[in-house]
Amino acid sequence: MNKQTLRYSFQRSGVYYVQVWLPDSAPFRKSLLTDSFREASELIVIITPQILRFKKGTLTLKGLNTLIDDLLKVGEVNTSPFIVVPSNVAQVVHKPVVNVKYLSLGESLKHFKQYKVDKGEGWNVEQAKKNERSFEALLALLGHDFNVYEITRKVMDRVMEFIEGLPDARKPPYNKMSVKERLECDDNTFKSYSHGT
Repeated sequence: MNKQTLRYSFQRSGVYYVQVWLPDSAPFRKSLLTDSFREASELIVIITPQILRFKKGTLTLKGLNTLIDDLLKVGEVNTSPFIVVPSNVAQVVHKPVVNVKYLSLGESLKHFKQYKVDKGEGWNVEQAKKNERSFEALLALLGHDFNVYEITRKVMDRVMEFIEGLPDARKPPYNKMSVKERLECDDNTFKSYSHGT
């Protein structure tokens, strides 16, 4: 398995951390609170210039720590590049910008199917049925309008756990039901699962 790595970071138990070596050879480590490579890489891209400023001595360790804390508090909001306010303390200010990336799950699945057809990589009948069942489950649980840019490994793990807990689709009367119908008769209700992560 080819592991992807990021500069100034490491993984512990699947969670990404930022790591900077201090002048006294001690490491400064801080959790990025994500197990997603994409999210961690976006954060590292924002943090790296500030790490370089810290190494040059124009930003204090406390300033770097505060910057990372503020960045993690922003959560669902992407941050623009940092605006540096010149002063002898090297104060760093950032301004949040609302995330404009959006692609609905329903649209992305439609585009994916079309891509496979256009590329000439059609599925055999058995694979097509299996894929359709997977797509149906995703759409039933997350909804057609769910933003694919918000799907993380955690979301998918929880979706898979929930699907495994549904009544067995091979046994009557469930074998004649859709995923949505099995969700309605299941004891575990799927309460706004996509937003309640």
